[in-house]
Amino acid sequence: MQKYWTHRAWVEGGWMTDVELTVDPAGMITMIQQDTDCRDSIDLEGVVIPGIANVHSHAFQWSFAGLSEFRTGQRDSFWSWREQMYQSVERLAPEEYYHRACRLYRIMLAAGYTEVGEFHYIHNQPDGQPYPQLEILADQLVQAAVDTGIAICMIPVLYQRGGFDGRPLTGSQQRFQLSTDQLQSLSRHLQSHWGTHPRFRLGLAFHSLRAVDPDTIPAVIEAMTPVMGAAGPIHIHVAEQTAEVAECQSRYGKRPVELLLDTTAVDARWCLIHATHMTEKETNRLAESGAVVGLCPTTEANLGDGLFPAAEFLEAGGRISIGSDSHVAVNPFAELRLLEYGQRLTTHRRAVLCDEERSCGDRLFQDVVQGGARALGHPDTGGIGLNHPANLVVLDANHPALAGCPPERIMDRMVFCQWGNAVRKTMVMGDVVFDRDRFDEFQ
Repeated sequence: MQKYWTHRAWVEGGWMTDVELTVDPAGMITMIQQDTDCRDSIDLEGVVIPGIANVHSHAFQWSFAGLSEFRTGQRDSFWSWREQMYQSVERLAPEEYYHRACRLYRIMLAAGYTEVGEFHYIHNQPDGQPYPQLEILADQLVQAAVDTGIAICMIPVLYQRGGFDGRPLTGSQQRFQLSTDQLQSLSRHLQSHWGTHPRFRLGLAFHSLRAVDPDTIPAVIEAMTPVMGAAGPIHIHVAEQTAEVAECQSRYGKRPVELLLDTTAVDARWCLIHATHMTEKETNRLAESGAVVGLCPTTEANLGDGLFPAAEFLEAGGRISIGSDSHVAVNPFAELRLLEYGQRLTTHRRAVLCDEERSCGDRLFQDVVQGGARALGHPDTGGIGLNHPANLVVLDANHPALAGCPPERIMDRMVFCQWGNAVRKTMVMGDVVFDRDRFDEFQ
């Protein structure tokens, strides 16, 4: 057992002072006490908050971030960006993937993310042919997570067609092609090879309804459940772009979220990524389903996606989480800031995503800590609590955002004041995996 002490910690949704945390050898918190004799405890020397789950990452897009900020036509869009992204995919080699992922995951840890949901859909060689070892790229990502210390939920992606009309994949998209049998084979390998690692979890993803026939989804889930377990999370991109919504309506007579809810038993295992364009009825139905929405505000803004109806969704009881997606920003607080600011810009109001008891910073932080844990397959362990993993972030109490700040406003400062990175240490399951004072050791 190891004991840690801190003068201030965010425990189960609120601030506590003079807190001692006992962590067992498996990295789980077994005791939380206040005002105890701390002589035998390690002083964490800062303000302690829960680690945050980054529920949606495309590691392969990180090196492409910021390289498409120029005009390619009279009206650039997500779709023109996608063509440039495809070109970058052609150059990705397995030997680069591990090192690229290591650098990205270290940046996540330095930002306060303690777990990553890797939405992995590059499966094949540049010519579209499978690698002799189908799992070669997936293994690179998990190994990078293991070596950097971040927890990972590996989410292999089913990608089978080029649009709602069923057209075949062409060009760089062929690197994404995966049959259902291959998906099962890849997932079985990941579970057998990595499943005993305490920081590994396995999920399942359907790239989108344009890339997978919705009628096949229930059967795939049934086939995959024995591999990933009954609690394995299920992710999908949905309703990110208005053109996607229009094409779905043209083909099926329904909008994407409506179509998914009508054809699949969407429940608390699900995480719908983006879900940007929904009607009021879709918003309410999705909230009632228990699914989490994975929001990526910096990427959604970068791509011109639109704004998620966050106020309406949260008022209906919906759950949210955040991800860095294409990694134009790797900063959970930047995601929350932009989420709230988007609502302010459209409503011409301030403090939109508060509730009666909590400020914007408090409410959004607590929501995404809990929603992120649910989205990555462990719904009852989000935050600092008994029998939760010791995924902790230590903030520098002398940082400008915290120095002299009233305790009840710390999270608002973290979210809304862009004054540099206040993260001093990051711990995953009790292990220090980032220490700003010893940064070179973690490179």
